[in-house]
Amino acid sequence: MVGIHMNRLILHLIFQEPDVRALRHDTAPEAELIEAARRAVAPIFASVADYLALEHLDEYLASLCKNLTKCEKLAASYRLPSAKQGNLFDVDAH
Repeated sequence: MVGIHMNRLILHLIFQEPDVRALRHDTAPEAELIEAARRAVAPIFASVADYLALEHLDEYLASLCKNLTKCEKLAASYRLPSAKQGNLFDVDAH
């Protein structure tokens, strides 16, 4: 049910992933874009399913996916990996 009703939100999160985002231009090889998107699907799907189980367990997904506020909150709860930048305020790291 998550894949059926939350497909647009999941796609939105996939296209926000750094590996996928880097290939979002006209000259990018389509095969590379597809492969990057495939790698991103499993962790995003799991994250969305976990969030729904915690925050919206007894709600109908068909109704929830049409609620802009709830979808925005779900999308905001998904955090992209920030390993590239690191902690800018960690004094010991510099």
